[in-house]
Amino acid sequence: ANYNDKEKLQIENIFEIKIGVNTVPSKLDTMRIYRINTDVFRLSSKIGWQAFSKWYYTVSGEFNTQIFHNYTANTNDLISSFISPANLTFSVGMDYKLKNKTVNLSVVVSPFSYNWRYVGNDKVNEKRFGLEEGRHSLNDFGSKLQTTLAWTIVPTVTLNSRLYYFTNYKKIEAEWENTLNFMLNRYLSTKIFLHFRYDDGIQRMKDYNYFQLNELLSFGLNYKW
Repeated sequence: ANYNDKEKLQIENIFEIKIGVNTVPSKLDTMRIYRINTDVFRLSSKIGWQAFSKWYYTVSGEFNTQIFHNYTANTNDLISSFISPANLTFSVGMDYKLKNKTVNLSVVVSPFSYNWRYVGNDKVNEKRFGLEEGRHSLNDFGSKLQTTLAWTIVPTVTLNSRLYYFTNYKKIEAEWENTLNFMLNRYLSTKIFLHFRYDDGIQRMKDYNYFQLNELLSFGLNYKW
């Protein structure tokens, strides 16, 4: 639920779940016929007090994790699972807002940000997510930049974008999610999803770098009333 007193105070809450599944050829994984390619559980809240014009003093918090288990191909080695890892972030800063008929933009600049990462499953390698061996949590202080954009390009085409950047001045964690929605007609739609991620604070896997890309094309049914 969101709140706006039409004067100074604004409160925004977002609850988001994204699940995507794709089949896996047997030559790539002999143990599983499908793989979870998108798995997001995210809850965020933001409280803003207008400073001037489109700028707001802002306190924000976010919790995110995944729901399902993720395994290495052809093994039962668990890569990640629910609350493993989980991230909790609190930030203080300024929020620039721009809203009109076609664009809803928010740019949050937080020079003071705290990030807590937790790995609770003992079967998950905590070093993969930047934790020391034998530890279950990691505390980081730094700065954060986060932008969200909802843009109605034309009535049948919309773009939703989210950019997240956090640094403790020793390492960088960044994500950029883009979803392009096409309404083919009243009942049919298609989506193009691109998710870029960079995190040099995690353990790099052999033959891979810190940069990750997830891309998805989907078709679906929809109905509005």
